[in-house]
Parts: sequence; structure tokens; C-alpha cells
Amino acid sequence: MRGETTISVVVCTLNRCARLQRTLEGLARQTFRWFEVILVNGPSSDGTAELLSRDPARVGTCAEAHLARARNIGVRMAAGDVFAFLDDDAVPEPDWLEQLAGAYDNPTVAAAGGPVFDVPLGRIDWAICTCTREGAVNTRSEPPTERYLGRGADPFLYLAGCNMSFRRSALRRAGGFNPELPHYYDDVEVCMRLVDAGARIAWVEAALVRHDRAANLEPVVGEDPSERVVDEDFAARRRREVRDSLADLSAEQRQVLEMAYFEGMTQVRIAEKLGIPLGTVKTRTFAA
Repeated sequence: MRGETTISVVVCTLNRCARLQRTLEGLARQTFRWFEVILVNGPSSDGTAELLSRDPARVGTCAEAHLARARNIGVRMAAGDVFAFLDDDAVPEPDWLEQLAGAYDNPTVAAAGGPVFDVPLGRIDWAICTCTREGAVNTRSEPPTERYLGRGADPFLYLAGCNMSFRRSALRRAGGFNPELPHYYDDVEVCMRLVDAGARIAWVEAALVRHDRAANLEPVVGEDPSERVVDEDFAARRRREVRDSLADLSAEQRQVLEMAYFEGMTQVRIAEKLGIPLGTVKTRTFAA
């Protein structure tokens, strides 16, 4: 089956020209040959457009820094039987697509993904990923993965955004990525919908991606939700970001939101607590 399966690799990027070059080189080394590359460029200003003009990949454009919408643009452009997603600061092992394609030999598999080796930390930091219904993420959950599948599973299995793939029919049946989630958790949320539809998600331990994550506090296309960033002035900068991005909320709402943020409350839970649309919440929750 894997010889007949075609894969569309979607990479969303924003202002990471140098890192994107390494991602493209990693894709060029793939042992699996039945694939295309689709690059969706956000409003980059660092020479990314020039790089993409020299690359044979198909190129799309997202006018805003919005990961879910950028991914959906890539989905609409994709022609493969399977859609695989890779970050613009991640490099796949040469057999990455070969391993993912093998998972789809089983016709019941709707999605498949593997571990992520965190280059700065020097270890695999995203393995079996799960999330509770309140949004608490665990990136090193205990096997077997079947315990996290099935309608209403809590916690449920999800795939790391920089190493995930979906059968075309399954992702389109699910409606694609949620455009109300601007930067984070779109990968978690789409997997939740698949799980609740009774779909099977496969964990492929041999499908490894190396994530040389960029230390960037700004919300950017292509960044994983459970990524951690350390900065001496982190707390002060995040408080300013919360205050500035949510200026239309009441003083009481802003105080509750800021306290919830630093307690690690998820965006979903924050939105519920404040009674505001999820898309309004522009802060980020870091995994413990």
C-alpha cells in the first residue's frame, strides 16, 4: 500500500528563512518518493519569499500570522492521499515519510504521527501526547495509546503539530483545522474531533522529527503549543502582551485572565471562565 500512497507535506512558515532551508534539505533526503511539498508563507519580511521562489515546491500565501488558517490553505492546495505537517524549524529523519506511509497500510487509520526530538534540550520531548478535556497537556504519556482513543476519551491522544499526518478523507470529514484558534492548540483540537468521531490515530515511534525550535516569544506560524521558552524578562513581557492584546476587556476580566495565565490555565478554560470567544484569547499556555 505504501508504494501507492501519495503524501502532501505542508510546511507553514513565517520569518524563519534560515531554519526553513534546513527543513527543505531534510525533505530532499526522504527515502519515500511519492510526495509533494507545499509551503504556506505568512507575512514574512526576512527573505523567505525569495527562498521560496527558488524552490520547486508549490507555494501558498497566508496574509496573517495565523497557523490554523495557514494549514487550511495548505490542505486546500494538497493533492496527496495523506497530508503530513512539519514545522519550519524541524528536520525529519530520512525515513520519516516512509514510516508514516506504512501506518496507512491499515485502512482504519485516520491519522498518524511520531516523536519529536527537542534539539536544544537534547532529548525526545514530545512522545505519546495526550490532553485532558480541560486542556492539560502531557507530552510523555504512558502507553498503550489505545487507552486514549474512543468517543469521549479523557485524556485523549493527539499528535504534535510538527510531526502529524492525516488521511485526506478523515481530515476533510473533520472540517480541517479550527480557524478560531489563531496560534496554538489547533493540532490538539482537530485530534479531539477525530477521537470523538471514533477515528483511529496511530503512534509511529520510528517516524522521528528533530525540532530545532526557535526561541521566539511572539506567536508565529509553525510553532508547537507545548514548546517552552525561557527569558529573563519573560513575566513582565507576557503581562504587557496580555494587557495590550485584550484591551477591550474589563479590568476585572483582564486581572482574572492574567492570573489564570500564570497558573497555567488553558486557553479553552480561560475563555469559558470569562465568557468570551476562544479566538479572543491570544495568550499562551506552557506545559508543565
